[in-house]
Order: sequence, then C-alpha cells, then structure tokens
Amino acid sequence: MGLSGQDRRFLFLQGPHGPFFHALGRMLERTGAQVWRVGFNRGDRAFWPSANFIPFKGTQSDWPAAIRALLADRAITDVVLYDDTRFIHAEAVRAARAAGVHLHVFEEGYLRPYWVTYERGWPLLTAAAQANPDARLIYKPHPDVEAGLRPGRIAEHDLAGLADFVAHKADPVALMAGCDEVWTMTSLLGFEALCEARR
Repeated sequence: MGLSGQDRRFLFLQGPHGPFFHALGRMLERTGAQVWRVGFNRGDRAFWPSANFIPFKGTQSDWPAAIRALLADRAITDVVLYDDTRFIHAEAVRAARAAGVHLHVFEEGYLRPYWVTYERGWPLLTAAAQANPDARLIYKPHPDVEAGLRPGRIAEHDLAGLADFVAHKADPVALMAGCDEVWTMTSLLGFEALCEARR
C-alpha cells in the first residue's frame, strides 16, 4: 500500500546545504502532493533546480506579511524548514501555527556529523512534552538568546501548552538539581547532566 499526498500542499523554506530538501520535495510530489520552495539567495536557488521555486525579493520587514499570504494563497497544509530559530523561519512558524498548518522542522545532528534530525513543531520542547506527558516541564532559554546575542527567542504565548514554567535567567545547575531529566541541544549543560547521571 503506497502513501498518498493527495490534498497536501508543502511549502519548503531554507534547508541544509546540498540536495536533500529538493530530493525530499520530489519524493513528496511522487505521492501526489504539491510542493513549492521559497528561496532567499542564489544558494537556495542552486539547490532547488525545479520550476516550483518562489524567489523572495522583499525586505525582512516584508516577510511576515509575505509568508502569511503564501500560506493562504496556495492553501498550504505543511511547512518544511531547517532550524526554526532564524528570523524568516521563526516568522514562518508563527504564521503556520496561527493558520493551523503542520510544521516539519529539521535540525543538525550535532552528535552525528552529516546527519540531520527531524521533529514536528518546536523541536526539542515538543519532543520532551510528548515523551513525558505527566511531567512538569521547565523551559530554560539559552543565555545567549536571553542576552540578545543569537536568535531563538520563543514568545511566551507560543510556549503555552508546552512548558509549565519558563525559567528566565535562572541558574541551570540549581534547576538540574531538582529535575529527573535534562533535554538539551548544543549545550554544555547536557554533558554536565550526563556527568551528574541525569538522563
């Protein structure tokens, strides 16, 4: 029995370097799905040679309205992107959630070079919530994000239903002392947790 992509319309945004997203898009098309890719530079175009490429030529301030229009005009059912923290992707995630569009988020496989990981929604937080439905989840933003040194801020209203408490500028070691598990990505705290025999 084959899978059917009938009535599914996928919008790809930026992906990892190389042909992976294009190959994935072609596979989806073979199931009957419609697929488009929005590109922001020549590199995006180089890795997506198909005709269903949509070049975005506006400014950053134009993007929030543009992504909402793309979702509505093409009746998009699914958005596929790589790293949900960069500005264009964070805005796309916000628009997709508001429109009830499915999110497919890929991240780097940090501990396995040349691999990517796949999660739906807010990757790590969503995965932790699903794996621990009865747990009280504390979300600790990365200190660089809180200091404004890197993107990745998640709005408080977007955290509703995912985290029970947001620990702004909290001592991570003190938090770890009172928890059963630590879920982290690209953080020394994960290795600290392993040293402390935390899962």
